[in-house]
Amino acid sequence: EALGHAHGRGVAHRDLKPSNVLVGKDGAPRVTDFGLASVEGDLTKLTDPGTVMGTPAWMAPEQVKGEDAGPPADVHALGALLYLALTGAAPFDGPNPPAIYRRIVDEDAAWPRKRDPGAPAALEAVCLAALRKAPRERPTAGEFATDLGRWLAGQPVLSRLPSVTQRVMRAARRNPAAWVGAAVAAAALATGAGAVWMQASRAAQRDRARDLVRDAQPLASQALLALSAGDDAGAARLMADFERTMAQARAFDPAAAGGWFEIAEYRRLTGDEAGAAAALRQAPAGDALALLEEGLLAVAAWRRAGRIAAREAAVSAATGGPSQAGSDLRDRIDAEARRAGDLLDRAVAGLGGQAPPSARIARAELALLQGRLADAEALVQDLEPPEAKVVLGQAAEARGDLESAIARYGAAIATRARHWPAWEARAAARERLASVRWKPGRPDGEGEQTDAVTDWKHLAESLPRRADLLLSLSAALSRLGQMRLYRSTDPSEPFNLALAAARAAREADPAGGDPRLAAARALGGLADWRFYHSSDPSAEYARAITEYEAAAALLPRPFEARLGLAHALRMLAVWKKNSGKPDFADLYERALHEFDQVAALDPSWLAARSNQGILYCELGRWAEAVKAFEAAGSWAADEPAVRARFEEAKRRAAGGEH
Repeated sequence: EALGHAHGRGVAHRDLKPSNVLVGKDGAPRVTDFGLASVEGDLTKLTDPGTVMGTPAWMAPEQVKGEDAGPPADVHALGALLYLALTGAAPFDGPNPPAIYRRIVDEDAAWPRKRDPGAPAALEAVCLAALRKAPRERPTAGEFATDLGRWLAGQPVLSRLPSVTQRVMRAARRNPAAWVGAAVAAAALATGAGAVWMQASRAAQRDRARDLVRDAQPLASQALLALSAGDDAGAARLMADFERTMAQARAFDPAAAGGWFEIAEYRRLTGDEAGAAAALRQAPAGDALALLEEGLLAVAAWRRAGRIAAREAAVSAATGGPSQAGSDLRDRIDAEARRAGDLLDRAVAGLGGQAPPSARIARAELALLQGRLADAEALVQDLEPPEAKVVLGQAAEARGDLESAIARYGAAIATRARHWPAWEARAAARERLASVRWKPGRPDGEGEQTDAVTDWKHLAESLPRRADLLLSLSAALSRLGQMRLYRSTDPSEPFNLALAAARAAREADPAGGDPRLAAARALGGLADWRFYHSSDPSAEYARAITEYEAAAALLPRPFEARLGLAHALRMLAVWKKNSGKPDFADLYERALHEFDQVAALDPSWLAARSNQGILYCELGRWAEAVKAFEAAGSWAADEPAVRARFEEAKRRAAGGEH
């Protein structure tokens, strides 16, 4: 009656929901909060055409579509409130607003008595009449109130449940293309009665499929809640039930859509990124939610590529090169960033006003990719999910404030103990902080590196199917071993643990080159320790060389493998030369060849030529050393230690030494 009064004066509420209906001490309900109300004929409306306004579960189809929403939208909300009173649930639910929006537009609400057989049939008819998709087919607020009054007085209501034919025709109007073929086939098989029977049978199957889809949705929501609460087993069980129920729905109606977004989100949050990508392949082309999930997966891939680049830069610096990855790897990382940014940009544009909270995270990720740190922070500053805290940590890290970043990642982990992206981000940030603080010959940075190892170990144990986490653990342990090696402290324990992690990664990825590279890295560290402490390193270097060669054959970009191989060959050659072994010359030739391979992979890495110059100096081949140093260009001229060898080579070559 209150809404009928408002409608009679040209005012539509547009956000009617349980919290906006208050019951006074006299027992009379009162409608409140007209904050989204529109006035008929008012040229100063608060919203523009196409803008979605309202609260998802209580919105009418025209509101979801961004169309003009007047009194019929309020009647739809009245139907939804009556549905809640009859069944204890909203007529349309889902794990996020976009899922709810799709059901409001595309699906009929389950009849209340299917959810609660005790619901009165007359009120079911009143409710479903108000929930009709087409605004013109709904009763007015006054008619709705009249029917309620008639039911309270024990009189028959005027609303009627739709017949099978009416339901078939309404479904056909919403999806005419799907019904044209059915109508033609039915006409060919029988007269009108037969056609109606066939359509009714198909409609019943579609109804059953819709009921199953509706039954499945709470399972997905509960699975994600269980995951947030740390109940991994419960979450897995609920998600398995969700997938099974969706499969049953498709058995009744192959066109039953949905499920892929919930499955992709669950798999991404549990660290199964390959499974998430597989689920997204079931999505309609260009779907905004699919683009959102793809974008978030692309961001994760981009960050992992960045960690690989940081590792390669460390290897480059340790072997006398620049402290950066090769140019082709840097180009690949830039391309990954552009791809992630494009996906997120398209997702955010496609979601528009229907965006779930994760879209704000996506916008913030996009801002980070574009270097707009303040915008990224502003987007998530007031959000509680761990994803928001990770974004704040990444912004701090981009500013170089690694300690604040680590604290932010820790806050994300405190919010959700199993939020794996926060663990990955904190582990990587701790490694960066360790590198900043590390000084050769001193223990600075080892504490932070040990903390990083602890994080990677926890990740590898929690997600044993992820070979990349075992590889990150192996790399972090090898880095800790190198730190100890430089201050002449026994690094055997971390190097042996790194080797064990590499072997575990190889079990998870038998055909991959990265596990072989990780094993080679650890074996090379053990060999270096023996070399510098006058113990025979031949066996360890030989094993490292074997692993480096295998990695170089398997990896699509074997820069680090060939660089490590050249170093191991050179160190073994030096040991054999100093030990009076005759086969050292062949090892030097192989090392020189590997530096040629490194230069071919990345011509900008001039340190390959300066390293060759040093090898020629060790062999006493001064003229060839001069040519190699000249090929190194500015690198040979700018590095003091290399410049000294260059000057020596020129002096000796000029003196006739060869």
